[in-house]
Amino acid sequence: MRTGWQSPNCENTMKIKRILLLALVTILLVQTTSCATFERARQKKSTVLPMLEEYNLENARAEDHSFVDDRPVEAEPASFTIQSQYLYQTPEIQIKAVQAENNWLWGAGIRIEVTNNTDKEYSVYLKSLSVNDQMVDSFFYIFVDPYSTISEVVYLDAEGSGIENVGEVKLAFTIDSGNYLSEEFTTPIAQICTSLYSEMDAGSDKDSAGVVIYYEMGIKIEASYSDDNGNPMVVITMSNTTDRNLTFRCTKFQVNGAFIPETFSCDVTMSNFDTKDIYLAAVQAEMSEPITSITLGFSVEDEEEYEILVSYTEGSLYP
Repeated sequence: MRTGWQSPNCENTMKIKRILLLALVTILLVQTTSCATFERARQKKSTVLPMLEEYNLENARAEDHSFVDDRPVEAEPASFTIQSQYLYQTPEIQIKAVQAENNWLWGAGIRIEVTNNTDKEYSVYLKSLSVNDQMVDSFFYIFVDPYSTISEVVYLDAEGSGIENVGEVKLAFTIDSGNYLSEEFTTPIAQICTSLYSEMDAGSDKDSAGVVIYYEMGIKIEASYSDDNGNPMVVITMSNTTDRNLTFRCTKFQVNGAFIPETFSCDVTMSNFDTKDIYLAAVQAEMSEPITSITLGFSVEDEEEYEILVSYTEGSLYP
């Protein structure tokens, strides 16, 4: 018998075993790689899908103003609370103050819910806003589809106005049901008293000295003085919370007792306010002395009826 010899059948069997072993290893490697790839894809999907969903929502809002985001609203509580109340209510349109909220960027605000029970599309925007009897400039504009409800927040700019405790908020809205002014109307001013009503402060601009010249019957005239890097100025705020369109006339302007030809008139529509900035650098240069007193005199009349509501009132600032 010869040793070290194997039959041809045995060699073929070994080759087949090696091929099968190599194929098995290849299959295991492919499966392992596929599992890892699937796991990475699953993780990527869990990250990308929310981003894609948010992107689609933003596109939907931009392309279709009737789109309503019905996801639950996550808001931080404000430093004050309010009772839910209707600010304006008819069978066709309801405007409701729902709750107080706080945004890390825009500060405290009140969520407003608008319900449209008609077959028309309405737009609703903020006509006037006052916080603690101080007029505030804010933005609120929404579209409401037929038979739908939508909500948005009116931010109060309390911090920017120097208000620490928001106790009272007054709002009026303009409702527009078409492209014609005849279909546009303004709601009566509605009052919201917050949980801090008994502790509310008037607010102040820490960089200026101010005075309330007149405040009766929904008519308010305020003046404040500031001097920014040697540029003195007076800011006059004229507020109208009545149901009339008013004309404010500045009939007297004195600086350090000297009359200045800086009289003016300003029309302020109902439930609105306006401001007038008067720069005094040239006046100060001409006087060659610091400004120590400013006196302003006003009259107010009904713009349409020419009825004099305030014959004359004046106030003084002492920078």
